[in-house]
Amino acid sequence: MRVTGEQFQNHSMGLKRLLLKWRSLAAHRIWDDDNLNDCSWWYGERGSVSQLAGAAWALGGWAIQDYAWERWKPKRYAQIDLCVENRDLKFIAEAKQIWPCLSKPRLLTRRVQEAFGTLEKELDCVDSEGWPRWMFVFITPWTRRMQGVSDSMIHGFLSTLINIRGAAVWTFPPWARSRNIDSGGRPTFYPGVALLARKL
Repeated sequence: MRVTGEQFQNHSMGLKRLLLKWRSLAAHRIWDDDNLNDCSWWYGERGSVSQLAGAAWALGGWAIQDYAWERWKPKRYAQIDLCVENRDLKFIAEAKQIWPCLSKPRLLTRRVQEAFGTLEKELDCVDSEGWPRWMFVFITPWTRRMQGVSDSMIHGFLSTLINIRGAAVWTFPPWARSRNIDSGGRPTFYPGVALLARKL
């Protein structure tokens, strides 16, 4: 199994292009200096949504984050995480980022389903005005294993991921496996990121 990959069913070419562009942006090293431990997916939901918006712009479309959109319940304007349009794709979307433990892939499905359940409730009260509604879950697994990140850990995570319904892209670039955040004297590794998308 590749540590950079994708899985699509009957998804549109526009969505495929967007997710693949997002993956290429996520896999790109932010810094060339080996002394800087930095990965784009460390910055949480806003950073991840920002890169998805950047992917839309890079493909010649436009994207607006935290876009004011009317909600039904209660009747008011609220922010939608992302609004995207280009020549073959348009949608409004809500997103969540989750941080599952890399060494416990059996818990991944439940965490993803909970995130999609929350997103569905958020989008269910949105007047889409004819715009398709999408849900995006960014998945950033972590480990504190002192020996670092092994191929078997990543493959166990991906074996679970590919069995969850939705369009999926992921990247675990080799340079990211040694990157860590010192968390109270214990290094925490975040070796990659995945993105699952579902249409509401």
